[in-house]
Amino acid sequence: MEDMNVVTIGIVSIAIGFICFLSAYYTFQRGKDRRVPIALGIATLVFLTIIPVFCAVFYAATSNGY
Repeated sequence: MEDMNVVTIGIVSIAIGFICFLSAYYTFQRGKDRRVPIALGIATLVFLTIIPVFCAVFYAATSNGY
């Protein structure tokens, strides 16, 4: 059951990161204020890299090979 939680967190995180990426691009193209796309870009970095890697490393470190 633990496996599915880690996989679900990874999938949801990547989906949110993809939405943040699309939103950052859209707001960059449409808006004059650059703070929103920068914030969305930082959120994209977190959701596409940091959260999935943390989950994978944490799961690998605690699974004992099973």
